[in-house]
Amino acid sequence: MVKYIITGVTGRLGSRVLKHLLRLVSASDVAVVIRNSSKVPLEISSSGVEIRQGDFSKPELLDTAFNDTEKLLIISVPSIEHEFRVKHHVNAIDAAKRAGVRHVYYTSLMFGTDSKGHLTDSVAYVMQAHLDTEAYLAKSGLTYTILREGLYSECYPLYTGFFDHTKDNEVCVAGDGPIAWVCLDDLGEGTAKLMVNVSDKIVIFTLSSSFHNDYCRVAMNKKLSFLLV
Repeated sequence: MVKYIITGVTGRLGSRVLKHLLRLVSASDVAVVIRNSSKVPLEISSSGVEIRQGDFSKPELLDTAFNDTEKLLIISVPSIEHEFRVKHHVNAIDAAKRAGVRHVYYTSLMFGTDSKGHLTDSVAYVMQAHLDTEAYLAKSGLTYTILREGLYSECYPLYTGFFDHTKDNEVCVAGDGPIAWVCLDDLGEGTAKLMVNVSDKIVIFTLSSSFHNDYCRVAMNKKLSFLLV
């Protein structure tokens, strides 16, 4: 039995979780799930972890991939399509239950919660699949941890018209307000530490920055022209 399994390990978040997890535990305690086992990145194949083939769209592969696992990290599918994401997440949760996984960790978002962290409705379309997935986990009978992440700081171009700091000197945004950004490497480290230290109980964590900034303030610090449209 392996102690930890990570999905989405070739992605920006999963790769960072693996990096930090291997600083905390032995590679022999870790397995990763990859859709195409014939195209494994060198940094993974040389790390000493066990490589298992799995695909959220193919439950029969997940049954084998999740077998003999103590702790499983389900990294949410990188898509904004509601039904598509939920279907894949449900496949993973059901497979985890069939495989007898002891504890599941799921990467959600921090939209759709009130000031005390209670789940509420959200107008953000990208949050809808997370709301449904969290609700499905709650009735799955599994022991789980929800990791509600803040906005990735690396994704700021999505909100600035794909502003290019190397050649643009004007930032145009449709709205402004305080944002508690969080970088992917910090999320990777925090997730890895929670996988090692938190299990055997249902718990929800918010992973974000302890301070916030707005675009106007950042633009002033960088001596950029800021335009609110």
